Parts: sequence; structure tokens; C-alpha cells
Amino acid sequence: MAGGRIRGHVDGIIADAPAAVGMRTPALWECKTMNAKNWRACVKDGVTVSKPVYAAQIAIYQAYMEPSVPGISAAPALFTAINKDTAELHHELVPFDADLAQRMSDRAVRILQATDAGELLPRIATNRDFFECRFCAHAERCWSLTK
Repeated sequence: MAGGRIRGHVDGIIADAPAAVGMRTPALWECKTMNAKNWRACVKDGVTVSKPVYAAQIAIYQAYMEPSVPGISAAPALFTAINKDTAELHHELVPFDADLAQRMSDRAVRILQATDAGELLPRIATNRDFFECRFCAHAERCWSLTK
């Protein structure tokens, strides 16, 4: 989308499933590996609560794939989590969240507009030692810029 400035790759599209499974198709399939702690949280609370970034990714994919795969947003996506430590699998069906897809699409537009205008958006934190900043590949550049 956005002329190729925003991209993603679905892990798969389920075109058909046995009736006994009770799954509607076509359906998006998204698969992630997680350490044991994150995997247990995902099993306990579901992907939408435990990993909202993944839920947003699923919603965006369902929304933007609808023109090329009609019906993909009508069927819940199949989310698979693989425990990196034990190889255990967790599967869950994730209904399409149109509001989430719209919010994430709007956020992407705001980021692109700010980038094009040379504007700096607010950082996620006020301190470079913030947990997420310590793992960000762009931290050095981000914190070297003045606001």
C-alpha cells in the first residue's frame, strides 16, 4: 500500500478446509514463533491481548487483501504461535477487526505524511533507557535527532 512504501507478506492463505474443522475460507494464516513466556501469555490471553502488534498486522492484511482475495475479511484469520523452546503449537481464530485495521491504516498515513514533511513525531518514550528503545534497531538515529 501507499505506492509500496508500506509492505508486508502474509504467511499463507487457506483456500479450503475440511468441513469437520468448521473453518470458513478463504482465511488468512499468520504464524509467529515466541519464547516460552510470550507463548504462554498468548495461549492464556489470546493474540489480541498478549501481542496487539500481531493483531494489528492480521487486521491490516485482511483489509488490504480483500480486493485480491474476496471474502478473506469475512472469515476469521488462523493465528499459529510456535513455542521456540518446546515446539508446542497454539492455534486461534481471530475475527476481522475493521476498526483496528482503519486505525492502523490511519496511523501509517500520519507517519508517511510527517516523514514527507520532514517532521519528527513524538517518541514512544521520554528516556532512551525505555525498555522498547533498548531493543529498537533505530534507537541510535532516533535519539541523536533533536526535538
